[in-house]
Amino acid sequence: MFIVEFIGLFHDIGKSFDHDVEGTHVSLGIDLLRKYKEKDEVIWGMEAHHGDTDPKTIEAILVQIGDIVSASRPGARKETVSTY
Repeated sequence: MFIVEFIGLFHDIGKSFDHDVEGTHVSLGIDLLRKYKEKDEVIWGMEAHHGDTDPKTIEAILVQIGDIVSASRPGARKETVSTY
């Protein structure tokens, strides 16, 4: 799998944690990827996907763009897990 696809697949994995866990979905996701010794490029892409840090790779920039496009679609911010 290409790095950008892997980052795109897992960039929001931190949202899957129980809401009682402290931290942002980005920090939780980074901790999980580090725990399983994921490549730095994947961690950098996850870390930068909301623009909180500068992207270090072109893949990180592509994931930022994809995240922006996905978030701008109608209903993206109003859907809940129960609707699925």
